[in-house]
Amino acid sequence: MAGAALTSATLVAAASPRAAGAAGRVIEERRLDERLVALTPRSPALGRTIPVAPLAPCGWDRRRPGDRWATLYLLAGGDGRGVEDPYAIFGGPRHQWRVWLGWDPYDRADGLRDTPLYLGSGDGRPGPLDDEEPEVRVPGTEKWQALTPDAVVSVTEWVRGEETRKLRRRLGELGAPVATHIHPSTHTGAHGHRESRHALPLSLGGLRG
Repeated sequence: MAGAALTSATLVAAASPRAAGAAGRVIEERRLDERLVALTPRSPALGRTIPVAPLAPCGWDRRRPGDRWATLYLLAGGDGRGVEDPYAIFGGPRHQWRVWLGWDPYDRADGLRDTPLYLGSGDGRPGPLDDEEPEVRVPGTEKWQALTPDAVVSVTEWVRGEETRKLRRRLGELGAPVATHIHPSTHTGAHGHRESRHALPLSLGGLRG
């Protein structure tokens, strides 16, 4: 795929070291229409089922052996809702730090120098789309509260914004094609939906490439 869209402080999913060798399997499948299928795989890495909805391209039913298709993955960020263990994907950062660094886009930025990227994040200040949705609280971020500017109401999103700026600078040093949108917002869903729309042209360009 020629392009990739990265939103809300880039995150990449990987198999848990503790689930190495364990294979997931689909336990339920429902066809919603001729292109859309609802699947429920059981993930050994997450220790639960996770819903996915593959949308097949036009002409999928006429595919031939060996045909290849561009793919766009839309992944929930962070540890996800409903996971009892937040380190299920990468393992604990203390003992599995090599795994964490191995999937960190900043440390692997050189491999992205030829990939068009979109980075989107809030900066922790109140935004126009903020509503009554409760702010996501990440354990351990309380100690950063004293470091945030006075206007910041979401320490979680402020940290995401700082991480995004750091990654943007690193990609810029490498000459990577990157578009960045850092804007006033907290860590709520409405802003993520807007950023997905902003990233859509780049994503579609990658699918056509």
